[in-house]
Amino acid sequence: MITVLVLATGLFLFLFLAVRQGRRLTAAQVVGNYLQATLGGRTADAYQLLSRTARARESLSEYQARRSLGHGLIANMIAGKFDYAVRDESVNGDRATVTVVTTYPDFKRMMAESLAEMTGSDFPDDPFDSFIIVCRTTTAMLKKYGGGGMPLLTAESTFHLFREDDGWKILLSDSGAAGDTSAAGNPAVV
Repeated sequence: MITVLVLATGLFLFLFLAVRQGRRLTAAQVVGNYLQATLGGRTADAYQLLSRTARARESLSEYQARRSLGHGLIANMIAGKFDYAVRDESVNGDRATVTVVTTYPDFKRMMAESLAEMTGSDFPDDPFDSFIIVCRTTTAMLKKYGGGGMPLLTAESTFHLFREDDGWKILLSDSGAAGDTSAAGNPAVV
């Protein structure tokens, strides 16, 4: 009986401290958790870090459909090429701003190089020949950029947060993407 009481008390204290720790996360830590969830394809976890207002505008299923990474193998390969660091955190009462600097692959350049080979006038009409070309081009791209020769960009993103009852939550811009810094919804490239 005493053992059960001790175990129950220990479990209660653990849960109490775990919940309180969640409330003590800094705005920067919340942004870090959001970015890790996003890069890891954990859209439900990322969604829970959004403000009530953002969640009221978009359901979890809508958010997941918009933010899904697709096939996990490819997503994991690409996510490993991302590097980000919090540059600044500014708190003013119940509002906070977190600036993140991200280094990431120059996807536009890489895709343009690959697609140029797959969309030319000499691209075969035969489905088997076109399959071979797509596989070869994709393999060549992975070989070329799989090592250290990947072209990289650096961007700065600003996240705005609001303190709610259960801690800091990320506010979304009108475009719906967290971390937007411009009206067009793109991070500023530095």
